Amino acid sequence: MNPQIIAVRELFSKLERNGVRYCVLRNYGFLLDEKIPWESLDISIAKDDFLKADAILGQEGFSRRKPQFSLRHRAYFKLIRDTIVSFDVQVGGVYWNDMSYLGESIFKHRIKKSFFYVPSDNDTFVMLTAHSILGKRYFKPKYQQILSSLQIEGDYVLQELSVIFSQRIAKSLLQSIRHNDFKHIKIYSPLFHFLFKEWQHLKTFSLLSLRWLRWKKFLQPWPLISIIGPDGAGKSTAVNSLNIFLKENHFSTALIYTGRGRNHFLPMTMIGKAYKRAEKKNDFAASAESGCLDIRKKSLGGGSARRILYMLAAPIFTLDLLLRYYFRIFPQRMAKKVVITDRYCSDILLMKNVPLGLKRSLLKLFPKPTITFYLYNSPRILHQRRPQESVEELSRQLKLFEELNGPLKLMRVITEDQNKDRQKILAETVDYLYKNWY
Repeated sequence: MNPQIIAVRELFSKLERNGVRYCVLRNYGFLLDEKIPWESLDISIAKDDFLKADAILGQEGFSRRKPQFSLRHRAYFKLIRDTIVSFDVQVGGVYWNDMSYLGESIFKHRIKKSFFYVPSDNDTFVMLTAHSILGKRYFKPKYQQILSSLQIEGDYVLQELSVIFSQRIAKSLLQSIRHNDFKHIKIYSPLFHFLFKEWQHLKTFSLLSLRWLRWKKFLQPWPLISIIGPDGAGKSTAVNSLNIFLKENHFSTALIYTGRGRNHFLPMTMIGKAYKRAEKKNDFAASAESGCLDIRKKSLGGGSARRILYMLAAPIFTLDLLLRYYFRIFPQRMAKKVVITDRYCSDILLMKNVPLGLKRSLLKLFPKPTITFYLYNSPRILHQRRPQESVEELSRQLKLFEELNGPLKLMRVITEDQNKDRQKILAETVDYLYKNWY
C-alpha cells in the first residue's frame, strides 16, 4: 500500500474514532485501486463536527489552503512523497457555489466502503445528478456509468430532486437516467430553475461571482520561482525536478534559463565568446612573455582598460536580462503559468571587474521573484562537484551571493542529500502555491 493511502486511512480512522461524521462524496476510486491516478478528495463533514475535524487534520500534518471564492468550502493539503494529498471539505452538507442541495441527512444514510464512508446509493444518485448539472454542465462518462448502476429507491430520489429543482424536472431527469438517455437531458433548464428558485440563491450567486473575479487574479502575474547559487550547487537538477513535479501535479509551468551562457535576447553570445577567446589568448601570451602570474596588467590594454570594458558590458548584459524578463518571462506569468528560472539576475552580481555598487544598482531594476531558492555548500564540496572552478572562485561567488539575501529574501538550501534537498524545495513551493494561489 502506498504511503498516501496509508496516511489517508489513518486520517479517516482518527475521524471515526473521534465521532466525526463525514462522507467522501465522489472520485475516490484511487483509494480502492492504486492503479487509478490520484485526485483531490471532495468530502462533507457535519457542521457540529467541523472544529474537531479541523484539529485532527492539523495533527496529521495537513495545512489549510487559501480560502477560495466559496465560503462553504475548506481546503487542506499535505505533500506525501511526490504526491499532493488534498481535501476539499464542504461543511454541513453538499453545495454548489455556497448553495446547498443536499443536507446533513447524508450522514444518517452513509455506508462504509473499505476504510471510509460514502453517501448511500440514493444520495449518491441525487448528488451526481445535481453535481453534473450545477457544477459540471454535463454528465461525465464515469458519472453516467455510476448513475446507471446504482440501486435506488425511486420515490426517495424523486422527492430529493424535486426539492432541488421541481417535480416536473425531477421526473424528467429520473426517467432519462433510468433509460440511459443522457444525450437529451437539458442542462440549463434545471440549472436556471435552481438559481432563480429562491431569492437567497440569486443573492448568494451574485456575491460569489464578485469574489470569483477577485480570486481569479486576472491582471496579476503568476508566481516566479528562481533557483540561484554558485557553480556546482545543483541548480539545473533542481529546476528540472521542480518543473516535472509541478507538471505531474497539474500545474501549468514554463522553465526558462536566464544566465549569461545562452538564450540571450541581444546578439551577445558570439561577441562575448570571441572576446573571452581573445582575452585568454592575450593572457596566455603575456604570461609566457613575462612569467608573471598577475597578467591582467600586461594584456588587453592593462587592468584599468579591462575594468572599463567590463563596466561598459555590465549595463548591456543587464538590458539583455531585462528584455528576457519582459518578453519571455512576464508574458508566461500573465498566461497563468508558474515560471521557473535557472538563475535569474544573480549573474550580474558575479561579473568580475565591475564595482559592487554598480552591480547593486543594476539589480534593483529587476522585479523580485516570488520565491528564491539559494542552493549552496562549502567551496571545497562545490569544487569537488565542479573541478573546472577553483576554490578561490567559488569562495568569491559565495561571498557575493550573500549580497542578495536582503533584496530577494533567499530561501537557503544547503545541497548535501539530493533527495532531501529536492523534498525541501517541493514542500516550500507547494506550501506557497496552495496557500496563496490554488
